[in-house]
Amino acid sequence: MPDSLSHLGIGTDADSLNPLSVRGDSTLLSAGNGGSHRLSINRASSRDSASVLFQTGFVGKAEIGLTQGGGLAFRAHTAQSGWVDTLSVDADSGTVSANGLSTGRSIVRVFGPGTGQYAVPDGVVALDVVAQGGGGGGAGAHVPNVSVLAGAGGGGAGGHVKARITGSALQQSYTYTVGAGGAGGLSLPAAGETRSGEDGGDTQFGSGVAAVFASGGMGAPERIANGGYRHYLPGEGGSASGGDLAIAGQPGSSGTTYGSLNVITGSQAGGSTLLGGGGVPRPGNGLDATGYGAGGAGAGMTPKVVLAASGGAGSDGVLLLTEYY
Repeated sequence: MPDSLSHLGIGTDADSLNPLSVRGDSTLLSAGNGGSHRLSINRASSRDSASVLFQTGFVGKAEIGLTQGGGLAFRAHTAQSGWVDTLSVDADSGTVSANGLSTGRSIVRVFGPGTGQYAVPDGVVALDVVAQGGGGGGAGAHVPNVSVLAGAGGGGAGGHVKARITGSALQQSYTYTVGAGGAGGLSLPAAGETRSGEDGGDTQFGSGVAAVFASGGMGAPERIANGGYRHYLPGEGGSASGGDLAIAGQPGSSGTTYGSLNVITGSQAGGSTLLGGGGVPRPGNGLDATGYGAGGAGAGMTPKVVLAASGGAGSDGVLLLTEYY
């Protein structure tokens, strides 16, 4: 056998692009008399590559080695972003950089009602987003005489969304809006005012198809007359969309429905959320919601004691951002 070959094929044909080609189920490279074995892959310069490429159907899917212009890198080919360095080591400093992997350090940032721009800090590899819409206000109520029992409906809770953003999906900055809680309905409104609770504000993070959106809960409407009855209806819960988990807001509880023959009594409570409790009903003014995004309680009437009362306010929405480094 000659000392030098231009190419060699074992079980397959070799060519100028692959001068050494092996086709088989396995390849064995064993240690010699020295007890050790080292496989060397040399590149001509730092502008070139020296790596091991893993393929499926002769299409590259992963690569480990010295990449062009850099140090050691672990790379993966994704359908969305092409080649991505998942882990790399700087050739000069030895600094390890991870794409989408956390070093264990995290910071939680809390944003209240308002609108702004959030710039993703340097070094963040993943971002958890919790968006909570504002809660709706409970309705106020007024009864015409001391013999009537009445209770107004509770406000609806805002929607709730959770999302995780990692790797190449992270943008440099995001616009955001956080909704406030809706005010409770008035007991004795002036002209142009209403006993209906106000709607909670919407909370949104980002824009376009990737936006995380949690709408505010609806305020409970004032008394509605229908078919000889007087109805105190609840506020509906807010909607939720985007992210990995979207939960519609819990509606408030209805108030009383009364007519000439009977009275149906609801609990009048505001809708609750994962982050807050709905307002609790009582005789008199409805209690405000607590925490984030919950609905206020409706007003409670007691014959011969309370004839007019206001609804409780919904609690503000919130945006929680957890940064992973």
